[in-house]
Amino acid sequence: MRRLQDVASAMNNLQRSLLDKLFEKKVLTDSERETADEMQNRGDKARFVLDTVRRKGEAASSEMIEFLREVDPFLCKHIGLI
Repeated sequence: MRRLQDVASAMNNLQRSLLDKLFEKKVLTDSERETADEMQNRGDKARFVLDTVRRKGEAASSEMIEFLREVDPFLCKHIGLI
């Protein structure tokens, strides 16, 4: 049970870092970040962010992928980004 909590905490931290970075790089607007922050369900939040960034095109998607590669190379390898 503790391990599951650790994984959930790590995923929350990754989502928070991703939102911060995307906002810092102006990939997400204030409104989009607030919408994501208000979402309680991690899956819904992830889908919202992915869909929002994808709609913004290749440059925005590349920013997100580059950040994910830096922060979690294991995840990126697992999902085929590396």
